[in-house]
Amino acid sequence: MEQKLSIFMNSAEEVSIPGKKTTHRASGWFGFGRRQKKWVPVEVSKPSNFKSMNHVEIDPNSELGLKGLPDNWKVWLQTSNISKDMAMKNKEALVDCFTYMDSQNKPAPLPKVSDFAEELRQAAFIREEDPLKVYVNINQRLGEGASGTVYKGTDSITGERIALKVAPASDLKNLKNELALQRMCNQQNIVSIRDCYLWNDKLWIAMELMDAGCLTEILGPDIDFPETHIAYVCKNVLTALSYLHHNNKLHRDIKSDNVLMNTKGEIKLADFGFAVGLTQEENRRKSVVGTPFWMAPELIRGTAYDGSVDIWSLGITALEMADGEPPYYREPPLRALLMIHTSPSPTVHNPDKWSPEFLDFLKRCLELDPSKRGTADEMLKHPFVEKACTPAAFAQFALQILNERRNQ
Repeated sequence: MEQKLSIFMNSAEEVSIPGKKTTHRASGWFGFGRRQKKWVPVEVSKPSNFKSMNHVEIDPNSELGLKGLPDNWKVWLQTSNISKDMAMKNKEALVDCFTYMDSQNKPAPLPKVSDFAEELRQAAFIREEDPLKVYVNINQRLGEGASGTVYKGTDSITGERIALKVAPASDLKNLKNELALQRMCNQQNIVSIRDCYLWNDKLWIAMELMDAGCLTEILGPDIDFPETHIAYVCKNVLTALSYLHHNNKLHRDIKSDNVLMNTKGEIKLADFGFAVGLTQEENRRKSVVGTPFWMAPELIRGTAYDGSVDIWSLGITALEMADGEPPYYREPPLRALLMIHTSPSPTVHNPDKWSPEFLDFLKRCLELDPSKRGTADEMLKHPFVEKACTPAAFAQFALQILNERRNQ
């Protein structure tokens, strides 16, 4: 039998992998049908747009300690709070950081709308209808993600409150990847989609409303986040990551902004704008994405990576819950990238405040060597995760903080 896995980068076609058993393909939108299968490790190669800058050399006589820097690199270095000595000691790491920043500052070329609109029309879950005939009261903006603005609305037929993501047609190329990927996911800890519409040169995505917002809204240095509640969030995110990784998918942008909550205390993973599907035949990726403060060091270095980058980002999110913000959050971006690249694994500000189980959980997630990090399945069995509170307890905690902040 042959295993069929979907490629989401350039098309929605399936490829056959000789010698593998056929696996169940989920159906639905960001729709979902789950089946366990053995995880086959996949690795993403060093991005091809990372070019070696051998002309950058150490120069003690120069103002910055380096010569051969392009003008934009000089500006970044001058505004980064990185000393001359630090720059000279970390030349290669700085080149990696500069190259990463260059890759993030190059705008993607606008695709031809017609090329991708036709592909989306062929998908059964894309409707060419006016969504405003179905969804009403779209008057509250909830926020923005990697690929669209999200509003609150109401299903005029069922009365159900929903979230409605609206993106310009010029984003169809990137959204096609996001939609196809989440269409293959059906798991209780991943936000589900109700309908998708292509109308007036915009893509409208009606999805499950997480009415308590994102995790970021209840974090901060002033918040005493209990371990049991940190464990609860980690347990739910790990459950989602286990599903994704077992299905050869990476999220690549795990952070508090993409962890959503509802008033029932449920936790769900959202914003698959940076996610990627991997197959056995095409398991090499050529892009560097993610949010810098939560990024694994190997992403900044431009080396090969796999699902362990999501585990690192979860570890940083756990630190964020404990300390109120991720490591290096107050540093200039270039200095933060350099610190992530060259520093030992981060840990909590006050280790004595936390249990040995939590500190070990962080250590397993934040191993510098990706091969030594725990997998999602392994971390779900960690003693710290077993401390997780109930959904009701988490809901009470989250709503109390939200109410207090709204009344300030």
